[in-house]
Amino acid sequence: MLLTGNATPEAIRPMGEPKLPRWLRQRRVRGYANVAARVVAAARTQHTVLAGQDVTVCIVSEFAGTLFARHERLKVEVRQNTTGNGRRSDEHYRPRT
Repeated sequence: MLLTGNATPEAIRPMGEPKLPRWLRQRRVRGYANVAARVVAAARTQHTVLAGQDVTVCIVSEFAGTLFARHERLKVEVRQNTTGNGRRSDEHYRPRT
């Protein structure tokens, strides 16, 4: 989830302890408080900036956003194509003849 918006220590440090847990919770990250504490602690120790880092962050962020969007779409489609008992509905399932 961090890759979609806060992929560098420079982006994480200003958010800090108060904002990052809220940001993660809004995105339904499990264990968001623990994740935020560990991420902020790591960001405080990292100060090296690599050549090409900004371009790479943009590419990775775009890819991660696309991946999450496809995952959400897949979850919706699975929900629509199954009934309460976990089997596919008749309109989407045709047994082999």
